[in-house]
Amino acid sequence: MKKTLLVAAVSAMMAAPMGAWAHGSCDDDANHCAFWHDSKGVYVKDSAGDCVRTSSWTADAVVEGCTAMPEPMAKAMEPMAKEPMAPKDSDGDGVIDEKDQCPNTAKGVQVDANGCEFVKFEDIAAQLDVKFATDSDAVTSAFDSEMRPIALILSQNPGTVIEINGHTDSTGSEAYNQKLSERRAQAVVDYLVDNYGVNRDQLKAIGHGEMMPIADNATSEGRRANRRVETSVQGRVRK
Repeated sequence: MKKTLLVAAVSAMMAAPMGAWAHGSCDDDANHCAFWHDSKGVYVKDSAGDCVRTSSWTADAVVEGCTAMPEPMAKAMEPMAKEPMAPKDSDGDGVIDEKDQCPNTAKGVQVDANGCEFVKFEDIAAQLDVKFATDSDAVTSAFDSEMRPIALILSQNPGTVIEINGHTDSTGSEAYNQKLSERRAQAVVDYLVDNYGVNRDQLKAIGHGEMMPIADNATSEGRRANRRVETSVQGRVRK
C-alpha cells in the first residue's frame, strides 16, 4: 500500500508544471535536496507522513522532520538550558542575601546561620569597695579599676538595677553619719554616670550610716575600713 502511495505522489509531482516542485542544487545543501520540497522549503510528504525522497537521496541524508536525527546533532539543535544563577552573597560572609538578616557584615567577621556576627558571652561578677577620708564624700580615680567592670556589666544588662551602699565610721553623731553615708553613696552613683555613662536608673543610692561596721571603730585601721561604699553585680557580657 505504501509503495502504491509513493508512486502516486511521485506521479503527481511529475505531472505538475515545471518549478512547482524542486529540490534545489545539491551543491548548496546535500541534505536539503535529498527530499522533495516546495519553493518555500516545505517538504512533501506522502499519505503515510514520510518525506518523499529525490534521486539525490542517500542513506547519510539527515533532515529534521524527515529522518531520525543522530543523537549528537539532535542535542546540538536543542535549545541550550540556562544555567541557574548562583545565589548572591553581597557581603561575602557565606550566607546568601535571601537568608542574611545582617547585611553588610564587615569582612572577616565570624557570623551565625542568619549572617549576623557570632557573639560569645561569659558570666562575670564584680565588686566595688570605695574608701573615703574622714568626713569626706570625694571619690577619687584610685578606684577606677573597680568601677570599669561594674559599668561594663550594667551597660550590657540594661534591666539590671543595683544598690550602692554608703557607710561611715562611728566618728560624729549618728544623724550626721547617716547623711554622710547617703552623700557617699550618691557620689559613687554620680561618678559612674558621669565617667562611664551608666544609666542612672540602674543605680540606687542607699545610706546606712554607722550601723553596719565591718571592723573595730576603736582603731584607725578599723575606722578607715568602715568609711566605704560597697556594691556588687553579676551579669552576662560579650567576650
